[in-house]
Amino acid sequence: MFQLLGIGTPRGEPPIFHGNPHGDFKASVAELLSKAHDTYGCRADLLIFLQHGSVEITYRVIKNVCDIQFGVASQGMCTCPTCFLASVRLTSEPQ
Repeated sequence: MFQLLGIGTPRGEPPIFHGNPHGDFKASVAELLSKAHDTYGCRADLLIFLQHGSVEITYRVIKNVCDIQFGVASQGMCTCPTCFLASVRLTSEPQ
């Protein structure tokens, strides 16, 4: 089904990169894109970042580097339970 839409399905595990939150994000994203290209032979369409805790500044830097500097979509996800609960609360409050 996905191939009819021009979307390839992954072959194996995606490359996982453990970055330093205090390091150079641009270099880390460049290395991650390189690993993804080496693994699949094509450019990554989406990078998913897992963050422990809500770090707005880190999120902004990741979005800037991925979306603007490299032109690749990115999604940040918080891994701590309080972030999930805060998100549910924000989306479930009446207008």
